[in-house]
Amino acid sequence: MGTIIDSHQHFWRTGVTVQPWLDSRAHGVLTAAFEPDDLRQSFGDRRVDGTILMASVDESRENDR
Repeated sequence: MGTIIDSHQHFWRTGVTVQPWLDSRAHGVLTAAFEPDDLRQSFGDRRVDGTILMASVDESRENDR
């Protein structure tokens, strides 16, 4: 089997960085923080060789985080 890449994913920390797109009424479970360990757990027993991280906030300091 070839390499498996998750081609689009985000991390965010609720309450640390303002996420203008994140509305608790519309996004439910997404209003909780989502970090690398959460992503690993979401894969379960599926093999994923890598991911492509997308910014979740449109500002330059997001690159440092």
